[in-house]
Amino acid sequence: MYFKIDLSICSAGLSHQKSNFSSIIRYCYHNNLKLIKPIFTLTGKHNNNKILKTDLSKYYDLDRITINDKQFKLYNYDINNDKYTIKHKATNGLVRLDPKFSNLSGNVNIPYKKDIIDIAKIYLQN
Repeated sequence: MYFKIDLSICSAGLSHQKSNFSSIIRYCYHNNLKLIKPIFTLTGKHNNNKILKTDLSKYYDLDRITINDKQFKLYNYDINNDKYTIKHKATNGLVRLDPKFSNLSGNVNIPYKKDIIDIAKIYLQN
């Protein structure tokens, strides 16, 4: 079974969206669901006044996500699988505050992309 979440109301900065992503991953892991890659909204006040819609792949290596040291796979949306998809609309800026997603255990690792780390190292050297 696939899980698709509408995060259109969850407009936040990168760290809050990573927290949301981790909560969603824990939920899918505990409920044995395949996560359809969510689209996040990064607010303008955190991004030089530009609102960004993103799957976070510019920032994180989505192919190397793990939970409890086990690989966690994301899935692209496929309209043909829509009838086999559980849908949920987030009602809060922080998904972890939603009772459905709170109090779930699991060590989620969402690694940064290498080029993001390289850019940060160059910035710190200057």
